[in-house]
Amino acid sequence: MHDTIYYENNPPNHNEVLNSEQNILALDIEDLLNIEVTSVGKKEQTLSDVAAAVFVITEDDIKQSGVTNIPEALRMAPGIEVARINSSKWAISSRGFNSRFANKLLVMIDGRTVYTPSFSGVYWEVQDTVLEDVERIEVIRGPGATLWGTNAINGVINIITKHSIDTLGTLAVVGGGTYEKAFTTFRHGEEISKNTFGRAYIKGFKRGNYELSSGGTADDNWKMFQGGGRIDSQLNHRDQFTIQGDFYQGRISEEMTTPLLSAPYSLYSSDTTNTSGANLLGRWQHTESLSSDYTLQAYYDYTSRDDTILDNNHHIFDLDFNHHISVHKHHDIVWGVGYRYIKGDYDVTSGSTLNSESEQLYNFFIQDEISLIDDTLWLTLGSKFEHNDYTDWEVQPSARIFWNLHKQHKLWSSISHAARTPSRFEYDSSTLVGTLAPNSPPNTTPYPASYFLIGNNDFKSEEMTSVEIGYRVIPTRTISIDMSIYYSEYDNLRDFSYGNAVVNNNTISIPLLINNEQSGYTSGFEIASHWQSSPQLNWDLSYNYMDQTINSQNVDNLQSNSPHQNLSLRSNFELNDAIEINLWLKYTDSFESRITSNEMKIDDYTTLDIRLAWQVTKNMNLSLVGQNLLESEHIEYIESGSVKPTEIERGAYLKLLWKY
Repeated sequence: MHDTIYYENNPPNHNEVLNSEQNILALDIEDLLNIEVTSVGKKEQTLSDVAAAVFVITEDDIKQSGVTNIPEALRMAPGIEVARINSSKWAISSRGFNSRFANKLLVMIDGRTVYTPSFSGVYWEVQDTVLEDVERIEVIRGPGATLWGTNAINGVINIITKHSIDTLGTLAVVGGGTYEKAFTTFRHGEEISKNTFGRAYIKGFKRGNYELSSGGTADDNWKMFQGGGRIDSQLNHRDQFTIQGDFYQGRISEEMTTPLLSAPYSLYSSDTTNTSGANLLGRWQHTESLSSDYTLQAYYDYTSRDDTILDNNHHIFDLDFNHHISVHKHHDIVWGVGYRYIKGDYDVTSGSTLNSESEQLYNFFIQDEISLIDDTLWLTLGSKFEHNDYTDWEVQPSARIFWNLHKQHKLWSSISHAARTPSRFEYDSSTLVGTLAPNSPPNTTPYPASYFLIGNNDFKSEEMTSVEIGYRVIPTRTISIDMSIYYSEYDNLRDFSYGNAVVNNNTISIPLLINNEQSGYTSGFEIASHWQSSPQLNWDLSYNYMDQTINSQNVDNLQSNSPHQNLSLRSNFELNDAIEINLWLKYTDSFESRITSNEMKIDDYTTLDIRLAWQVTKNMNLSLVGQNLLESEHIEYIESGSVKPTEIERGAYLKLLWKY
């Protein structure tokens, strides 16, 4: 929730707003820890006082990193695994289970869920906005299902954009380089009427091809166009209203292998995905009193994707009501109800089926933060009760305790239970995943053998129970440290087993059945620290270690493994009032993935990004960014099946930003 803004007289001039923006380099360590977050408790809390593993990526972090998209920005957060597959695709997860279709991480933009109902993952290539309009990205590692429901099993990412009053005036961005061939943004914000402000934007980009590890172009270039706007109105001293929306259209290319039922049984060719979508969100916030406020939010989201394997359209309508109320001085309660309707239309390749159906979800949650010792000890209890069309009711409780030992020492712990409900793909599908030619090992028969992934009407929710402990300390006025450890057990994890082969019309069909016979655990340690070594220089270090063990009695694990270690070290140095130098060193440990019977190893890699920025005038900034500078190319992830291993290459781009 944005702070209430109500002006009895004229609002401040937009130039004054721009000039008053604080530089993170000038903030005190305690100010950094007092940044407000809303995703942990669906209410405003300071970062230092939340009983969860939270990391906030600020607008200055995004600017100084030189990233041009949201997935790359997420590399700053400990415990978040980001691996680039090719030019347009990423595998992103929290605390293990990484894959392109990672399904245990809930992602939102301004409270609008952006997961894809067909497989419960995220098409990261279409999650975009004007990065200069992002106020912060709140990253919660660990379960958030008590408030946010299914899919928030291993974490929550909420991308929060700025209030319209913070984007008054005109912003123009142009740039281009070796891989970032061309990109541009134009945004304009205005005072529409007294206490009503709005903005509108358009943006687009074209990104080039990477190279295959086997040699030759990956032919994976892509281009996108997007536009949208937002209006914020302070109706009176009690009521705020926001309406915002976006639309996008893109064309994504790649080389991929498509399985066929007949000779030549597979086809490797260039594929083009056409994608488009639009959303509209409205939010009403009412302050009843100093101890009571509520929010009503509704949104409609449409997505369309047309590619060789699957064409799909989704219509999603979502309605949420949340009420925050303080009872006496010892109970701070948040409760709410929600409803979601999903209509999916699918058209799959020959030999596969995925029925078009509608789904409904409705839920109720309540959470109470209980003050046990004034200003010292709090206990938070809560649960979400959610109904879905596949497994009926899911109950997802949590208990958290927060101990304010001292102004500079905070300790917290939690135990939570979360669930991930089945997707349409897991529940009701038949997907052709490969065909072996006659007399080609291991198929020794004179007939082709086709493998089909088969959905399961009895598929259960994947379940997780997690225990976490965290500690925050400010040892000096220039250093802050945030640490957490966790242990999570998983039951009913998705796995696969072979069914009985069927011979029909001189063709062998081998079912690969989707089951829930896998279990496992993850454990790990995460740390994020900030050091203000001088007024002009600061350092941000994040590190995580994670161990993942999966047990299955069926086909080898299809869920890709994750690296044990990730490290990020950022340095931001103001040489003078006009020149800024930003360095970003990243290390990712090696890891092995097992896709059916094939084991693949990803070597460890270290990358370095450098950004040189020159404030040419008060309103104009010129920056040169070099990415992946330590080596010419490296592989970060190998997607199972269709896409060949792709090298992520060294690159550079020049960016000019002007705002007035």
